[in-house]
Amino acid sequence: MWSVGVRGRSSGPLLVLEPPSRTYLTNSTGVKLRCAALGSPTPTITWTGASGEAVQSQPGLREVLPDGSLWLPGVAGSGRVPRSMYRCKATNHIGTVISRATTLTTVVPSEVSVRAEASRVGVGGVGVVRCQVGGPVSGGWTVASWLLQETPSATPLPIPDAGRYVYGSDRTLYVQEVTHADAHAFFLCRIRHRAAHTPITSTPTSLTVLAAPLMDSPPRLD
Repeated sequence: MWSVGVRGRSSGPLLVLEPPSRTYLTNSTGVKLRCAALGSPTPTITWTGASGEAVQSQPGLREVLPDGSLWLPGVAGSGRVPRSMYRCKATNHIGTVISRATTLTTVVPSEVSVRAEASRVGVGGVGVVRCQVGGPVSGGWTVASWLLQETPSATPLPIPDAGRYVYGSDRTLYVQEVTHADAHAFFLCRIRHRAAHTPITSTPTSLTVLAAPLMDSPPRLD
């Protein structure tokens, strides 16, 4: 947080930085919520909870820092912070402005399941492999990379987003100009959460390649 006074005349608070609408917290890392405002005299920054009550430091749960930021520590082990909501409030004698609410959600990677699902596709067509994420918190996960494993004993290697392979924006991999050889390869997705450092890799899956192209039909997941 920081707040700045404007010389020469009085002015009410103007928020120039507020927390995002959703904040993710893992059980191993903390997060700092920041808020900033302009005004004269310099606005005072405070934080409020879901019902508008003033937020105070509480050991192990949250800490209001000297600079006005709100620090939310990680939770040891597999613990979970109760779903909660915070807003920052900037105040001087002219008035008060309140930020949008940020909802705090705890992400526990060990509770997340990830699997890859592959479509049926005819030779020469476009195969589709989707990365499905399940668990209490399925939002915020993105595909860090797609992997190709040529045989069950081979080491999975990253697939470039180029040539026959196209990374879709919805956790989807498109495989163009499919051949019979693609039926013997294994595809895996590796996901990462914006709040977590450790990626999670799915189990492998394979395309079902048919001898003839599928006519007038989009790729279908089995």
